[in-house]
Amino acid sequence: MKHRALLGLAIGLAIFIGVMATHDLAAVLAALAGAGWQLSWVLMWRILSICASAAGWFQLFPQSARPSYPFLILGRWVAESINHLLPALQVGGDVIRARLAYLQGRRQGLTLPATLAAAVQVIDISCALTAQVILAAIGFVQLHALGALNWPLTLFGIGLTILPLALLLFMQRRDVLRGTAGIIGKAGLRRFLQSIDAASENLADQFRALYRRRGSLVLAAGWHFGAGLLRVGETWSALWVFGHPISLADAFLIDVMTGAVRSLVFFIPGALGAQESGILLICSVVGVDPSTALALALAKRARDIILGLPGLVSWLLAERALGAKSGPALSHPQQE
Repeated sequence: MKHRALLGLAIGLAIFIGVMATHDLAAVLAALAGAGWQLSWVLMWRILSICASAAGWFQLFPQSARPSYPFLILGRWVAESINHLLPALQVGGDVIRARLAYLQGRRQGLTLPATLAAAVQVIDISCALTAQVILAAIGFVQLHALGALNWPLTLFGIGLTILPLALLLFMQRRDVLRGTAGIIGKAGLRRFLQSIDAASENLADQFRALYRRRGSLVLAAGWHFGAGLLRVGETWSALWVFGHPISLADAFLIDVMTGAVRSLVFFIPGALGAQESGILLICSVVGVDPSTALALALAKRARDIILGLPGLVSWLLAERALGAKSGPALSHPQQE
């Protein structure tokens, strides 16, 4: 495990413990117990969101190199499971889903070189971040309309959400790829390429070719935007189950601002602690009491565990099945 992941985990754990210690846990647990099985609605919305995100990823592959859509749903599920449950940086799951897509492409006999799988993965993250920036910008304008932020702070907040996207787009430039080991190496994808230095130029060509397919980019960003809207249903239904119904507009604000927090604290595994703090803060703006807000935050964590554990098992099974059928040309990631 990398030292920075351990540091991020320690920071997140300290924040999480602090949040738990300063709130009425008895009231929080009572709200969760009262909801019972009805919280399964939260799982339904997240499953739909995963399917929509996978559809965006699916759109980016050229037709001759496109893994099956059901498999990409599996890959997306595995990625979210890894990001939420394993003590690694949040990009870890995306590294694994790129690898699984490459292995599945080999299994299907597709023309899917590793550099193309990696380029598609990076552009998919770019499309997801683009959708998130649009959603967060709407959320910040909502906060301004509610009187929670003035215009300078609103614009500053929007600018912060743009930073991760701008950095990722900058790293895709040919000169940046040539001058470094390439974006694949920085993301950890060097483990399944034969040579990062030899692949960087090819990767830049793949980026250029994929960005020319503007229709696919718009569709991918649109699917990710839709996935973000589906996650709003998760927040709305959970608060309804807790006996604190809110408007869809307020649920939208809570969810997109939580997503913005997660993207900004990418160095904290699973945004532990930061996500709970963000939910408490935004819920206070729309009139949700702290105990209910914290129950919402813990319901989301429970969702991560309920969906994540079978997702991790599916990852191991997929690695075993695809690795066995792909031959020795592709090695498994090495432990650090």
